[in-house]
Amino acid sequence: MAKIKTQNQYYIRLGELMNDIIPEEWTELAVYIEFPKTRPVFKAFFRNGKDGRFLEINEIPEKYSVSKETFDEQYKNLSSFFMDLRRAYEKENKGRDCKTISLFVVEEQVVSEYTAPINEKYSYEKRLAIWKYKEIGVIDNSDDIAVIEKHFGSVNRGVTQGVKRKPYKDVSTAEELMEAGGFLWKYLKRIRVLRFLRFLGF
Repeated sequence: MAKIKTQNQYYIRLGELMNDIIPEEWTELAVYIEFPKTRPVFKAFFRNGKDGRFLEINEIPEKYSVSKETFDEQYKNLSSFFMDLRRAYEKENKGRDCKTISLFVVEEQVVSEYTAPINEKYSYEKRLAIWKYKEIGVIDNSDDIAVIEKHFGSVNRGVTQGVKRKPYKDVSTAEELMEAGGFLWKYLKRIRVLRFLRFLGF
């Protein structure tokens, strides 16, 4: 079974729960979670590196002949875990309300993780369709295409499932500003050089 290489106890636990629920070795995991008032609403997708497409965990009982009772119990454990993960996020961010979590694991590494506000302009189904297209290149049905086109302006109908992502890196706001400032400084230096060259008659 797959294992998430990390010191973070939450991600270790996530790997264990996913190994319980996914009956084969998996290489990629993509999870989208929203937190309404009572319990989390989430979708989790995985693939094994051999198949081209992502499989939703809800497809497991039929595809792998897993009993509904067993799957429901594992699903409940996963739902409870996501509530713990939310509380950990909020504690880490000094009580800031966590509305959504988006999480990706590729080849045993957490490569991307973020929280975002809920876009109230869309229903949950439409938000999920947008997330799936943007993050893992999945378009489930023709109804989603209209939503995606409206949101992004166009749709790549030949989109391949799965996106190669940069390794996940914790970047503070200060570091982001420094990086942006570094880019701006290089840009200004280039403008100065061009002006100087024009001054010399080039």
